[in-house]
Amino acid sequence: MATQRRARAAKAALRRVEMELDEADEMVSQMEIEIQGRLARYKKLSKDMHAQLSRADLLGERDCSLELRSLRTVVEADTSIDRASGTLKKMIRHVVTWCSMLSTRFVTAGIVAVLY
Repeated sequence: MATQRRARAAKAALRRVEMELDEADEMVSQMEIEIQGRLARYKKLSKDMHAQLSRADLLGERDCSLELRSLRTVVEADTSIDRASGTLKKMIRHVVTWCSMLSTRFVTAGIVAVLY
């Protein structure tokens, strides 16, 4: 009888251990599902962050490109202004020379008119 009691107690202990193992196995399965879900979320978050950084890099390059274009435009405008300034200076010299020549002719004509 004592042997049967020990055998029943051992069987009951084995059943409890099996039930606890099943419960532990279920808990591990739930944890794996939760970990997979978190892993998927973190992967998506990482992918989104990389996309945003890539977009920021592209926008930064675009901004640099726009600034470079603006700078080129300013340099071209400065060059054009320098050319126009040189042209105007030449025109002013020609006008001054022409006016000087005209005034010399009038003075000469005046002297000739007085002398006659």
